[in-house]
Amino acid sequence: MSYRFHKSALYLNPFMRTSPIPWLCVLLPRHYWSTIASKRHSFRLNYLINNCGFSPKSASELSKQVSFINSDKPDAVLNLFRNLNISDSKIRDLIRKAPCVLSRNPTKSISLTLEFLRSKGASDSQIVHIITSNPWSLHKTLDKCIIPRYDLIRSFVQSDEKTLVSIKRYPRILDNSNLPHLVRVMLDTGVPDSGINLVLRSWPEVFNFHVDEFKSKVDEVKALGFDPSKTYFLEALRTKLILGKTGWERKVELYGRWGWSDEMIFKAFSKRPFCMLTSDSKIEAVMDFFVNHMGWDSSALVEYPILLGYSLKKRIVPRASVLLFLQSKGLIKKKVCYGPFLRTEELFLQKFVNCFKDEAPLLLTLRAAAATRNPERESFTVNYLVGSCGFSPEDASAIWHRIPLKSSENPDSVIALFKSCDFSESQIRDIIRKAPGLLMSDPVQTIWPKLDFLLSKGLSCSDLVKLVTKSPLFLLRSLDNHIIPSYDFVKEFVGSDEKTITSIKRGNNIISGSALKTNIKIMLDIGVPKSGIVGLLNSWPALLTVDLGRFKPAIEKVKELGVDPSKAAFIPALYTTIMLRKSNWNSKVQLYKKWGWSDEEINKAFLSHPNCMLKSASKITAVMEFFVENLGWDSHVLATNPIFISLSLEKRLIPRAFVLQYLHSRGLIKNPRIVYPYYISENLFLEKFVIRFEKEHESPGLMKLYEEKMNISR
Repeated sequence: MSYRFHKSALYLNPFMRTSPIPWLCVLLPRHYWSTIASKRHSFRLNYLINNCGFSPKSASELSKQVSFINSDKPDAVLNLFRNLNISDSKIRDLIRKAPCVLSRNPTKSISLTLEFLRSKGASDSQIVHIITSNPWSLHKTLDKCIIPRYDLIRSFVQSDEKTLVSIKRYPRILDNSNLPHLVRVMLDTGVPDSGINLVLRSWPEVFNFHVDEFKSKVDEVKALGFDPSKTYFLEALRTKLILGKTGWERKVELYGRWGWSDEMIFKAFSKRPFCMLTSDSKIEAVMDFFVNHMGWDSSALVEYPILLGYSLKKRIVPRASVLLFLQSKGLIKKKVCYGPFLRTEELFLQKFVNCFKDEAPLLLTLRAAAATRNPERESFTVNYLVGSCGFSPEDASAIWHRIPLKSSENPDSVIALFKSCDFSESQIRDIIRKAPGLLMSDPVQTIWPKLDFLLSKGLSCSDLVKLVTKSPLFLLRSLDNHIIPSYDFVKEFVGSDEKTITSIKRGNNIISGSALKTNIKIMLDIGVPKSGIVGLLNSWPALLTVDLGRFKPAIEKVKELGVDPSKAAFIPALYTTIMLRKSNWNSKVQLYKKWGWSDEEINKAFLSHPNCMLKSASKITAVMEFFVENLGWDSHVLATNPIFISLSLEKRLIPRAFVLQYLHSRGLIKNPRIVYPYYISENLFLEKFVIRFEKEHESPGLMKLYEEKMNISR
C-alpha cells in the first residue's frame, strides 16, 4: 500500500466504524468497485428481462432505479403478487410506477399492509386494484402512515366498508401526507363533517392537491359567494381544482362561442358547478341539438345547466322526438321547453305518452327508435359521408347520428343542387358539417325556393355561395314564416333590396336567427333613433342578432357609463361592450392603468373612442411605448386622444412622427408633440408638413425621409 493511500486511511479512521466494509471502500482500488457495480447492474438488467418480462430498453431504464443485489427479495415480491392473481402485465405496470417495490421485504412491509386491508374487510380484488393503482403505498410505514390515514377517513365515513370504497375510488388517498391538513382547511372554512363525508365517498381525488393550491381554491370559491355548509360549495371547489386556470378559461371560451356572457357562465356555474366539467364534445353536442335542431336560444340553458349533463342518446333525443311529434299533431300547443326534459322517466311517460291513448304505441316506438343505436344505418351514413362527400371517417362518425340516412337518393339530390350552384366539394362539406339536416331536406320544395328568393332580390351567385357556406342554418328555417318576414323587416329600415342584401351579407344570422326583432325593439324603446338602427344594419348587423342574454346586459352597461342612446356614440360603445368579454375588459383596464391612466380617464377614452378597448394588448403596448418612451410624451395625452391606439403605427404614426422630429431639429416647428398632424388625411399632411417645408425652407430630404419610413413599414 502506498504512503498516500495509507495516509488517507489514517486520516479517515476517526470517522469510520469498526466494520471492515468501510475500510475496504478506502483500501481497495476504484476499478474493483466499478467491476462489482457493473456486475450488479447486469444482474438487475437480466432479472428485469427474464423474470419480469420487460423489454431490454425498458429494463435498462428501470435497472437504474432498483437496488437489489440478489434475487431473494424480488422473487418473494413477485411470488406475493402472483399469489394474488395479479397478471404479469399488471405486475410490470406496478413495477414501472414504483420500481423500488422489488427491493422491499415482503414479509416485513408489503404483507403487513395487505393483511391490514384484509382485516378491514377488503377482498383480494379490492387489494389488487388498490396496490396496482397506487403501488407507492407499499413503501409507506403501516403504523405511521397507512393506519392513521385509514382511521382519519373512517372517522368521517363511519364504517370500514365505506372507507374501503373511498380508498378503491382513489387509492392514492391511503398514503397522502397532505390529507390531514386539507381536511383541517375545510373544517376551518366551515365545511361540516357531512360535507367531508360526501367528498371522501364521492370525490376523494379532491384531496390530491398541495395545501397552498387547495387553500387558494377554497378561498376563491368562498369569495364567489358559495356557502361552505352547502353541497354546491364542494361541487364548485372540485370543479375549480380539477379544471385549473387553463381548463377554466377553455370552458369559458367554449360557452362564449355559444353566446354566453361571463355573467351567464357564472350564473350557470352557480346553479350547476359541474356544467364546467362536462366534456367539450358533450357541450358542443347538447348546444347544437337544442339551438340548431330545437330552435332554442342558447341562453335558455343558462337557467337549466343540468341539461348539459343529461344523456343525449338516452334522454334528450328520445324525449324531443316524442314532444315534436305531439306538437306536429297539435296535441300540445306550447313550444317545447325545458320542463319535459327535467321530469323523471315515470312522470314523462305519464304526461306525454300514456295520456295520449291513440298515439301511445307510436310514441313509444318513436322514443325507442331515437334511443336505439342502429349499426346498419350508422354504417350506411358513415360510408356515404366518406365516399360521397369526402369526410374523414372520424368526422363522419361524429355527425352521423344527426342524419341517420336510409338511402342515398335524397342526399345525392341535395349535393347535386349545391354543385349546380357552383359550390365546391369543400364548401359542401362545410355546409353539411354545420347543418347536416340539409341532406334530409327536399332540394326542390325546401332548399331551392330559399336560394331562388335571395337571387331574385339581387344576391349574386358568388355571394350566395359565400353566404350559405358561412351560415347554412337559414336553409332549415321556413321561407314563408321566417326568412321572408325577416327580410321585409330589415328592408323597412334600410329602404331597398340592395341595402337589405348588403346587410344580410354582413350579418348572415339576420335571416337564420330569432333575436333581430326583439333586439331592435329594445333599442327603439330606450331611445335609439331609427337612423341608429339603420346605421347598425348597414355596418354591424351581426350585433342585432346577439342573443337576449348578452344583448340586454350590454345595453344596461353602456347606459350606466352615461352614454346617451340617442347619440351616435351609443352604437360603437354597445358594439365594443358586446364584443369584449368581462375578463378581457378588466385586462385592458389594468393595461391602461399600467401606463398611468385613471379609471376616469379610461371611461372617458372609451366614450370618446370605444374601439380603444378592442385593440390587442400588444398593439396598445406598442403605441404607448412609441409615444411615451421613444417620443417622450405624457401618457395622459393619449388618454384624451384614444383614437391614436387604433391608428397604424407603421403606415401613419411612425412616418409622421419622424417628419415632425426632423422639422423640430431644424427649428422649423417649435413643438413636435402636437396631435393635429396625426388626425389629418395623408394628402393634407403632405401638403402642410412636407411639400410646404420643402419649398419654403429648402428641405429637399423631407419627402424622401417620409417615403423611406413608409417603405420600411410596408
